[in-house]
Amino acid sequence: MRKYFYLIANWKMNIVNNKAEYFINSLLEKKIDKKFIKVILCPSYTELDIISKSIKGSAIDLGAQNVFYKKTGSYTGEIS
Repeated sequence: MRKYFYLIANWKMNIVNNKAEYFINSLLEKKIDKKFIKVILCPSYTELDIISKSIKGSAIDLGAQNVFYKKTGSYTGEIS
């Protein structure tokens, strides 16, 4: 049975636009050993499309969040 370390980043609405692009580019420069580490990004809904294209073919997986009525903030699992 394979054991992983999971690194899961739930961005909420705190990383958007240029910050998201910078974060992804920095992360893609890192060497991630897929045998032992599983990286999953859960960006805000507004960033899903661009992030999915940016990480395609990399060792990074994509997750998603649900919806919340406020514009910004740290609402666990929520997007505005």
